[in-house]
Amino acid sequence: MKKTTTEKQALLMAEVLKESEVGVQVQGDGVDELGHVRWANRVKALAKAIPDTNGLLVGAVRANLPAVLKEHIGGTFADWDSFTDAVCKVSLADIADSREKSQASERRLRRLESLVASTQQSPTAPLCHALSRTTISAPTFKGPGMGSPAATPFITDPF
Repeated sequence: MKKTTTEKQALLMAEVLKESEVGVQVQGDGVDELGHVRWANRVKALAKAIPDTNGLLVGAVRANLPAVLKEHIGGTFADWDSFTDAVCKVSLADIADSREKSQASERRLRRLESLVASTQQSPTAPLCHALSRTTISAPTFKGPGMGSPAATPFITDPF
């Protein structure tokens, strides 16, 4: 049974490139090639089968690309050939540089989040903690004439 145009478009949109496949050697049909190159060739074939000769779906497919590729391919493409060629031309060095920048950015974000968390703690928190262990009690009297048990309370210092 022949697939409808809508089904072909759904297949194209389901062809999502994972971050883990970018720049990694994969084997398909007995040929070793980079994962993003293999993905580009599959997408190109699916687009031609629709047919999307004007490249109307390129923007939607580009939107689902991992950021490591998006930053190296540009933003506007007239057709599928120019889009897939741009994806295939992204070098391993560019991919490595993008991943390094991304990891450095994540490390800075984690450091910033920990600094924000530490400054959100009340400046009086240590004092409140120490005072929480302090008790106030009335003195106990033993013997006659020593006064009333309701006399001035004593403060015991736990330090």
